[in-house]
Amino acid sequence: MPSKKPHNIPPAGPAVPQNVNAYRSTLQEVVNKAVANTVYEFHPAYFTIAFRTEAAVVEWPAAFVIISAFATTGESWSAARNAEADERLHAELLRRGHAPIRITGYDPATGHGEPSWAVALPLDEALELGRDFLQDAIFEVQGDQLAVVRCAAPIARLCVGTFRERTQITV
Repeated sequence: MPSKKPHNIPPAGPAVPQNVNAYRSTLQEVVNKAVANTVYEFHPAYFTIAFRTEAAVVEWPAAFVIISAFATTGESWSAARNAEADERLHAELLRRGHAPIRITGYDPATGHGEPSWAVALPLDEALELGRDFLQDAIFEVQGDQLAVVRCAAPIARLCVGTFRERTQITV
C-alpha cells in the first residue's frame, strides 16, 4: 500500500533567506531608492517667498492659487517674453470667467519679484494652466495655509507657512 503524504506539509516554494534581517534591510534600501526617485525637491526660493499687492484685498477667497507666467524658476527670459506670457495668462483667466487679483511673489532677501495672479481656481485646473505656461510650481492657499505645488507629475505639495504673514500691501 502506497504511503500517504500528510496534509499539513506546505508545497515547495521559494527558499527563505537564511538571514531575514539582511533580506528586510535590502528590501528597505530598494524601497527607499524608489521613493527618493519620485520625491520632488523644491527650489529653495519657494520656502522664503513673500507676496505684495498694490491694493488692499477686502476678503481673500477661502481657497485660491497664485500662478505666474513669468520665466520658470532657474530660467531667464526677456522682459518682452515675460510680459507677453503674463498678458496671455491674464486673458486666459478672464476668458474662463475668473476674477484674477494681481499679486507679486518676491524674495525678501534680494527684492527680486515676479508678477503673478491670485485666483479662485480648482487646483487641477491651476496645475494644467501652470503646465501650459511652463511653470515648475504654483502656490495654493487654503484658509491661511500656503503650499507650493509642483505642476508636473508626480504632483508634490508642501506647506511653506501662512499666507497672511507673508503678504503686504504696497502703495
